[in-house]
Amino acid sequence: MDSYQPEVKKIVFPNGRVASLLEVIPTSSITDVVQWLDLPPNRLTISMHLGATELAPSQGQILRKLLTQSVIRFAEDNQALVADGGTDAGVMQIIGEAYAEANATFPLLGITVKNTVTYPGGPEPEAERWPLNEYHTHFVIVEANDFGAESHLLVEISRSFGTPGIALVANGGQIVRSEIELHARIGTPVIVLEGTGRYADELAKALPDSELRQPFSQGTRLEIFDVNTQSAEDLYHLLRRIWLF
Repeated sequence: MDSYQPEVKKIVFPNGRVASLLEVIPTSSITDVVQWLDLPPNRLTISMHLGATELAPSQGQILRKLLTQSVIRFAEDNQALVADGGTDAGVMQIIGEAYAEANATFPLLGITVKNTVTYPGGPEPEAERWPLNEYHTHFVIVEANDFGAESHLLVEISRSFGTPGIALVANGGQIVRSEIELHARIGTPVIVLEGTGRYADELAKALPDSELRQPFSQGTRLEIFDVNTQSAEDLYHLLRRIWLF
C-alpha cells in the first residue's frame, strides 16, 4: 500500500475553468490526500456540511448573499480552505457560484463519491448522477457507490493543517447529521445555520438534553446562527471569534 499514489487529473468545465481531480480508495487518509493534491498551506479549514435537496428558493437567495459576504469573504481574507460535497446541487451550488462572483482565490475543495457524480472526461451523465460544480478548484472522488463513503475525509480535513478547523451546517439530512456528530466527538467547533431547514433547524431547536445534542455533551462548541435575523457581518465575526479562540 506504500506505493499507492493516485494520479492528479485536470478536468476542464464547459465554462473554461480547470480543476484538479483526485480519485482515491475509501481507506485513504486526509494526510495523504492533502499531499497528493499539493494543496497550499492554509491557516484554517472550514468544512461545509450541506443539503443537496429540499432547499426553498427563498432560502437559496438568503444563503447566496450570506455566504458570499461571510464565509467566502472570511476564507479569502484569512488564507483558509473551504471543503464541501462539491456537486452542483443545493447549498454546494450556491457556494460555488458565490466563490465565482467574489473572484475568490482560496482552494474550494469538493469531496464526493465516484458512482454518484458526472464530470467532463468522467462518467457520462445519468439521472442518478450529480454533476460536479464547475467553480470548485479541487475535487476528491472516493471510489465507492454511495454518498457517505466520503464523510470521514470531509470531517478529517478540518484538522489537516495542524490547527482546529470549523464545521458549518446548513440544511442536510442523515449523512450530514452523522458528519456533524463526528465533528462533535473530536471537538471541532460547529456553527448551525438555523433557518435553512431539515437537520440544521432540528439541531438548532433541540433541547440541551436531547438526543441531537448528546454528541456535544463533552463541551464541543456549538453556535446557533439565525440566517433570518442575523447579518453576514455577524457570521463573519463569529467565524473570526471561533478561529481566534
